[in-house]
Amino acid sequence: MDRNESAQTQVRKLQERVNFLEETNLNYLKTLDVLTACSDFQSDIYRQKEPSFVIKAVFGQLKRLIPFTALGMLGIEADASFSLTVCDPEFSCGEVMNEVDARVQDGTFAWAVNQNHPVVVPTLTGTDTLVLHVLATNSRIRGMFVGILPGSHLSAEVSTLNALSSILINTAYAVENSELYDMLQEHMQNLEMKVAQRTTELEEALVKAEAATAAKSVFLANMSHEIRTPMNGVIGLAKLLMETPLDKVQQGYMESLSDCAENLLTIINEILDVSKVEAGMITLEAIVFDLRRFLDRSLQPFVLRGQEKGVRVRLEAYPGLPELVLGDPVRLRQILGNLLGNALKFTQKGSITLTAALTGSGENGVGLKFSVADTGIGIAPEAIEVIFEKFSQADSSTTRLYGGTGLGLSISKSLVELMGGELSVQSALGKGSVFSFCIELSQPKAGERPAEEEGEAPGARVERELKILVVDDVPINQLISAKLIAKTGNHRISTAQNGQEAVEKWEREKFDLIFMDVQMPVMDGLEATRIIRSREQGTGWRVHICAMTANAMKEDITICNDAGMDSYLSKPVREREIASMIRKVATSDALHPTGSAATPSPVPEAAPLPAFDRADLLERLGGEEKVVGMFVVKFITAVTEHLDQLKEAVSDRDLAAVYYRAHTIAGTSANMGAPLMRELAARMESAAKTEDAEPLEALFLQLQQAFSAFKSESADSAVIPPTS
Repeated sequence: MDRNESAQTQVRKLQERVNFLEETNLNYLKTLDVLTACSDFQSDIYRQKEPSFVIKAVFGQLKRLIPFTALGMLGIEADASFSLTVCDPEFSCGEVMNEVDARVQDGTFAWAVNQNHPVVVPTLTGTDTLVLHVLATNSRIRGMFVGILPGSHLSAEVSTLNALSSILINTAYAVENSELYDMLQEHMQNLEMKVAQRTTELEEALVKAEAATAAKSVFLANMSHEIRTPMNGVIGLAKLLMETPLDKVQQGYMESLSDCAENLLTIINEILDVSKVEAGMITLEAIVFDLRRFLDRSLQPFVLRGQEKGVRVRLEAYPGLPELVLGDPVRLRQILGNLLGNALKFTQKGSITLTAALTGSGENGVGLKFSVADTGIGIAPEAIEVIFEKFSQADSSTTRLYGGTGLGLSISKSLVELMGGELSVQSALGKGSVFSFCIELSQPKAGERPAEEEGEAPGARVERELKILVVDDVPINQLISAKLIAKTGNHRISTAQNGQEAVEKWEREKFDLIFMDVQMPVMDGLEATRIIRSREQGTGWRVHICAMTANAMKEDITICNDAGMDSYLSKPVREREIASMIRKVATSDALHPTGSAATPSPVPEAAPLPAFDRADLLERLGGEEKVVGMFVVKFITAVTEHLDQLKEAVSDRDLAAVYYRAHTIAGTSANMGAPLMRELAARMESAAKTEDAEPLEALFLQLQQAFSAFKSESADSAVIPPTS
């Protein structure tokens, strides 16, 4: 019996031990699960949450591990006091604060703040257990955890308390991360606001700087024009006086006067070029030219000046240079002219050599290297770094001894960079200097030749005499058209200022050809054409009407065709185009066919050109230099009035008036070799036509700047030749 009882006791004890181990194992598993869940509190998901959200999530996990009836978290205020921030359940807040206040009074709370483990004491009633645990990281105390357990748990298991400490330490870092993330977000927002504010300030400063640059460029252009116009008069009158009988003293005075005027004009030109470079108003052309012929012509003036000084100026062209290239000969000549001019200025004896060599070739073009070497005074090493700056020379004595503004090299450097190259110098004081630059130029397409070699011979004339009417509301356009027409033969030329006048003249006199502008006051060219066509019906007579306008869009051509026009020429009209049209009409088997109108053929728009293309104007004037000044003056006078009216139309948002004025300026500018003005005016015309008023003010400002640039660049030509 005793043996059986002893066996049963042993079995019972073993069963109790097994149950204890199983329960302990389950507690460990639950503890590990809770610890794993709490480790997520430092993840990115919880980092973006409020600290109270993290605390509530911790409370949820703690209840799985320890049967707390009430939980609270006290945060630290700015004055270092503690206040209840989270309580679960909410109705137990009073109970939690009563327990905390009591433990503050007896010093238990202060003791718990300085411990890194749970402090377990009885509650005020003595029936439950209060657990206090500081929430702290290595950097600071974050708060105090308060928990109430039912019953007496003063002998709580060490493993449970250790798990509680691990969870709360992890929570402290999670709260700290959340607060640091909030601080980081706030700093980022402040930084973004400051960046946005600074960006706005920079944008405003940029707008002001651009406006100041534009205003400066307009001012310089206007002042240059105002100065150069009387200077041209001084130069012209001086040359005229020098051709009259003078004694040696008077001749010397006049030569000195002429030289001084030319030097002053050169300085003004350089200042204007600087303003155009800064304003980005220089556009490179793409023109086919003979490279060797270009180099010979560029060097010729300096060869003559060198002979006067006893300095040999020569060209050294290496083998392999292409015959023809595509580029901007005007700006390239300006660069070489500045370099050769400086070399001749600072060389008293010896030689100056312009070298041109091929550096490479490919499908896209050829690489060329140009060098100007002299045996002059040279440049000191410390001065080489500043000679390319505006208004800079090697030293102050250079200006005193040799003159100059110090702008030539700065302008040349900017132009070389605009061409994609770099201007460099090698020099030795007392031995001379070598200025070099490499650029790439395109090669012309097969069959492309320099402009002076294209087209029919300028002297080709039409044998048949035609009666031609030119209809244009701008007098200068009438003059240019009449000049071009007269070069093709002995034609009878009449002019009209609007469509109504054209119809009246057509009724009085039968014409073989009418060059008709489209946009004109009183009656436009389209309406005039419709009237003429309606009145021709049944007469057996049909005059050839050729539209001659700045409009070159496909829809504009269709409109002209629908109105009854036979052909179409787009401004700027070239001499060969006028001649071709007249020859076509003169050689037609039926000079006045009564059939339907032919479809006008569009003429491609000219490529972008500078503010004033003197060569283009001369081509249409047959090379007559003496009349260029007259046309320039008339153009400036007419456009000044149109610009005033266009400004008023833009200000009033009168799109119809903007369209008309812009159209007139575009056509006139095209005829006068002012392609930059033509392009801007055409863009204003197009915007007004589509009822888009947004870009008009900006385009008008650019048009004013282009007009100022035209006046400055054409000032050399704006001297009206004296009448006999």
